[in-house]
Amino acid sequence: LFILLLLASGSLNNAFSQQKMELVIPKGHTGSVKNLLATKDGQYLISGGSDLVNVFDIFKNKLLKSFSLKVNGESSDALQMAFNKLQNKVAIATYKGIFLINLDDLSLTTIPFDKAETLVFSANGNSLYTAGRYGAYEINIASFKASQLFNSAAREFINAKLSKDGKKVFFAGEKKLY
Repeated sequence: LFILLLLASGSLNNAFSQQKMELVIPKGHTGSVKNLLATKDGQYLISGGSDLVNVFDIFKNKLLKSFSLKVNGESSDALQMAFNKLQNKVAIATYKGIFLINLDDLSLTTIPFDKAETLVFSANGNSLYTAGRYGAYEINIASFKASQLFNSAAREFINAKLSKDGKKVFFAGEKKLY
């Protein structure tokens, strides 16, 4: 109703007409793009595909770096990505491992963990919560130590979210919320 009133008064139309939108099509993937992630400050766009992950500087309209998602010579799709604003890192879940990109120096670290299908950072940014075919885990991003939160044989997870207060993590999958 509020939007209808704004449309009728012309206020919303004026607000949109004052903004200039520009379509930018980043290049660099040879395969399909599976995920996009923009940092909260709007500076970076990370695109994850079946071949690699690209980091773009949106302000400069420039590709900064491309990373191959290979473990032991095998590529894997970027299933899901999460941003850690406290440490300026991006985590990428794949079937072959978890990749961490440090946006400060554009370095890549591989966490040898092949059970990740979805992930989210903890509120303090020191851990990743991830879930996949074998259950849910908490991974310390400094030591790479994984602790199993619960077992879930043969289940697939499609999403993980942290509660607003950072005290609970939710996993969604197979018609269930955990």
